[in-house]
Amino acid sequence: MDGFDASSLMLTNVSVRQQRRTEHNRVEVLTHSSVLLSADVFDIGRVELYESSTAALIN
Repeated sequence: MDGFDASSLMLTNVSVRQQRRTEHNRVEVLTHSSVLLSADVFDIGRVELYESSTAALIN
């Protein structure tokens, strides 16, 4: 268990998926078949964070 998984213990059945894309990495937090949270981490250092409307994790 890495640090990200350890911080997600409040959620049940959470998995993390990372994909390499052309100029960035995409990291997604999933539960069942729904994406709760995704982040695009660009090679230049920019980060874009997206939250599902059903997740309600970010205020």
